Amino acid sequence: MKEMIYGSDNSRKIYPIDVDTYNGYTYAILNFYGNHPCCYVKLPSKHRLAKVALENYDELEINCHGGITYAEDHLNLVRRFDSIEDKWINILTDYSGVWIGWDYAHCDDYMYDSYFNREPMEWEHKWTYEELVSDVFDVINQIVEGDENGDEIG
Repeated sequence: MKEMIYGSDNSRKIYPIDVDTYNGYTYAILNFYGNHPCCYVKLPSKHRLAKVALENYDELEINCHGGITYAEDHLNLVRRFDSIEDKWINILTDYSGVWIGWDYAHCDDYMYDSYFNREPMEWEHKWTYEELVSDVFDVINQIVEGDENGDEIG
């Protein structure tokens, strides 16, 4: 089962929770150092939102947790360590396109800290895989709806 695992055993790496395709768009859900998750969606290089994303992603009218905080023409963080081969391997083979992303490291989000090693406070949300993938699907659905309606900016 896919899961966002918070904790110190993941404190020195970024690893994929999920990399897949939904509604024609590739997405990646990553665990950053066991501290918090981040989600990404790949736009084709010629997509109507690609240039806008790279120039000023704040102009994208995409609703997601905390808003879009990442837009680059690459995503080089999607790899994992293969203990059998004793080497890092890439999960994605196609890095082309423009990746947009958002994080779950805001004031009401639970972020693991090995120094304090504590459970979430009552106001902090500890994200599950199901919630993360639901957010990704929602973002992709917004993009697809804009594609179908011919929207200029999301």
